Formats: sequence, structure tokens, C-alpha cells
Amino acid sequence: MDQNVAQRFEDNFAQAQEAAIVAQWDDVCDALPWLVEVWEKQGKKAADGQRIAQLMGLVLSLGDTESRRTVSRFWKRMGAYGAAVLERILLDSEEDFHGRWMAGRSLGELGANGMTEARDTVLRLMSQRQDDDTLAILSGAITFMGAAAIETLTDLLGSAETRPSAVRSLVKICHPSIVTPLAMVLDDPDPQLRAIALEAIGNFQDERSLPLLLSGLKDPASAVRREAVLGLGRKAKALFKDAEKGEGENSDGGDSPGEHIHIDSDAQGCGVPDISAQGISSAHDIEAILVERLSDFSLVVCEQAAISLGRLQTPSAVVALSETLNKSTTPVPLRRNVTQALIWTDREEALEVLSQYLHETIKNLAAEPQLSHHSSQIQTSADGDSVNKTASMGIVFSGFENQELLTQQETVKDIIQMLGRVNGDERRLRASEIVQGWWSTLFDDPLNLSQLMPSRRLSVPLREAIAQTLGRLSNPSSQGILEILIQDEAPSVRYRAEAALRTVCPSQQP
Repeated sequence: MDQNVAQRFEDNFAQAQEAAIVAQWDDVCDALPWLVEVWEKQGKKAADGQRIAQLMGLVLSLGDTESRRTVSRFWKRMGAYGAAVLERILLDSEEDFHGRWMAGRSLGELGANGMTEARDTVLRLMSQRQDDDTLAILSGAITFMGAAAIETLTDLLGSAETRPSAVRSLVKICHPSIVTPLAMVLDDPDPQLRAIALEAIGNFQDERSLPLLLSGLKDPASAVRREAVLGLGRKAKALFKDAEKGEGENSDGGDSPGEHIHIDSDAQGCGVPDISAQGISSAHDIEAILVERLSDFSLVVCEQAAISLGRLQTPSAVVALSETLNKSTTPVPLRRNVTQALIWTDREEALEVLSQYLHETIKNLAAEPQLSHHSSQIQTSADGDSVNKTASMGIVFSGFENQELLTQQETVKDIIQMLGRVNGDERRLRASEIVQGWWSTLFDDPLNLSQLMPSRRLSVPLREAIAQTLGRLSNPSSQGILEILIQDEAPSVRYRAEAALRTVCPSQQP
């Protein structure tokens, strides 16, 4: 570095240091590009490289968000000097967490761009005992390094101390090579780790994932079985899509090749169970397994099975979901998921299943209210007014003590809400007809104000759902029902009915 350039370098560096002392980070960032460029052109002297890297570290530690982002563009050019400063900041528990996080991210990006020093730093720190915050930062850094980190992380699975962090880092790498090491975790004593590993395995549509997912169905932990069901649903969906694409290519009327499962013989040597003896050969076989999971003893597994079946959009899935919906032992949360799954199938027969269920509830819902001593209990509010306890709970059906009826109203509400979310003009029209037909059958004279007001047969949430759904479906023929609900005794029902009426009949609004 000639004398003039050297002197100018020193002057500019001194000014940048003074700006840093008074927290003028914009001035520091303005000076950095020239300092780094001169340092590179003049032979990258170690002493100057260390000084510049330390100045950049000062910005990363104390600077604002914008200045930290500006500095991050220069770490790659600083090489090993920058990696050393980033490591120091990352490991300093007294540093601002955001600064530590950006240091870890920068190390990961440098490692992904081929800087050996940065990659080795991250992997070395991962193999050492770290606190939770540091491990979280390192796991994020691993994400940028991709497949280059898989081998080292696989080695870390052998230690009980480093296995949790290694698993959480592996699952963030979107590369099929992680399937084999993650298969080693499926027998770990920690069910959370098993679930995390199986979730990542289920994201890959290759020969090794299916046997592992099938094995996960036998896991005693419900979280693991849920991830197995989720992964199998994705697998079946992909196979059915391949089958649809192959239908045009099959001229002999045989099975579409996309429906069949092919297991590479090389996969059996990677710790992957053999499924040939389990009779799993097509997407329909996986679908049958998902149907069995509707009866799992864990509710979360049943709910995931229903969701996965709905995404398959097959006639057999509609049949299985219909049977579950109509079972008297099906809990309300599962019925809610089954209803949602039926809507997701986008099939006409699914709408008819929901219509049939609604009409089967009419006998109970249309029964005349039976007064009881519970429904007539009166309590006094703070301002001295008398309040009916049943009404205060939002249930306006007098004497509504039968738990089955309460459950039925909740399910009816869920179905009507889901009917308001169907897509397609024809399906929206049919959904509107279902809701209006159910209403008309429920009441002898569905537009008779004296019979309906105040409504004593339907809960407030159910009446709200009716108004909201009719508004979403926007069928002008629902105007009469909305004009009844707009005079409801519950303000929340009136507000929804008014909004729906403005949507259904905008021309009649002032």
C-alpha cells in the first residue's frame, strides 16, 4: 500500500471509529465499502483485516437493524477474519440476541457459499455443549448450509447430548439425504424427537419414506402417529395425482401406473422396513389405512385422518367420512373436522351427506320446548334485573338439558358454517338450497314471525351461523329467512343478518 493510500486508509478508518463511538452507524456503513476495497487491492494484510472485521462486529453488536443488514453484505469478503468475529459475537451471551442471530445467519450463509472456515465453525460449535439460545441460532445457520452439513449432523446423532439439536437441524435441511439419518431417530426414547423426525420424513416422496410412515402408525405416542397419518395422506394424494395424469396414457383400461408403489431394492439397505408383507401396493391401500385411523384411540390422530381423507377427494373417502359423521359415538371436535373434510372433497355427494345429516336432526330440533324447573330458574344481576340462566348461557331452547341435543346443535352449527365456504357457483347454489330447505322443514311455517320470534329452538351461535352462511352464499331466495333473523332478539344475530341482507339484496338497501 503506497504511502498516500495508506495515510488515507488510516484517516478514513479513524473517522469510522469515531463515528462508531458516537453511534453514527450510517457514517460507519458509508466508510466500509471503500475500506474493504482498498484492503483487498493492497494485499489483504492481516492486521488491517482484523481491524475492519472488528469494526464490522461493533456495528453488528450495537448498530440498528438497517446498519446490521448493510454490514452483512461484507462478511463474505472478510474471510477468516470475519468468521472469527462472527463466532465471538454468536457465543457471547451478553450480546443482543438479534445481533447473535444475525451473526449465526451470516456464518451459515458464508458456509453455504463455500467458505470452509465458516462451515467448520458452525459444525464445530454444534458438536459442543451449548445453551438453548445458541443451539437455536446454530440450527438456523445450518439451514443455509444445506447438504454439506448432513454428514457432520449424522455423526452428532450418536451422542445423547447432541442428538436433539442435530435432529432439529437436520429437519431444516430440504434434501432427501436426511431421510436415512432421521430413520435412526425413530426408535429414540423421546416421542417429541420421533415426531419431529417423522414429520420431516413425510415431506419426501421417495421409496424410503412410506415404510417408515407405516411403522410410525404403531408408535405408542399419539404425536408420532399423527405425523405418520399426515405423511401417508401426502403420499396417497401424490399417488392419486400421478394416477390421474397416467389415465390418458393407459389405452388398455388397466390400472394407472401412478397408483402403484414401487420400492427400490437399494432402500432396504438403509434401515427402511420391508412393506412387501404388509400388502401395501397402491394409493387405495394407503387410503384404507387412513380410514382405519378414524377409529384411533387418540382424538388428534382421528382428526388428522379425517383431514387427510378430505384432501384425497375420492368417493371412498366421502363414504368413510359419512360413516364417521353419523356415528353417535363421534365426539363434536371430530365431527367438526369430518365436516370440514367433506367440504374439502369438492364432491357433490359430500354435500348430500351433509344435507342428509341436517334433515336427520330435524326431529329433535323441531320438538316443542319442554319447560322444567331448571329453565325457569332466575338469578339477579348486579343492577337488580332478573336474568334467565339458560338464556345467559346463549342457549335459548327452554329446558334444553339433553346433552345429545346440545351436541347436535353444535354439529349443525359447524355444518352450516362449512356450507358457507364451498367453492363454485353450482356448489354454492346447492349449499344455499340445503340450508334453506333445512330451515323450511324445521319450522311448520318458516316465515311466520309469531312462531319464530323469539326463537326458542335454536341456540344463538346456530342462528348466527345461519345468517352468516346465507350472506356468504348470496342467494336472493334466502331474503325471507334473513328478514326474520334481522328481527331476532339477540343483537349478534341481528347484526349478522343485516350484513347478510346487504349482500343478498344490495339494491334494496337505502
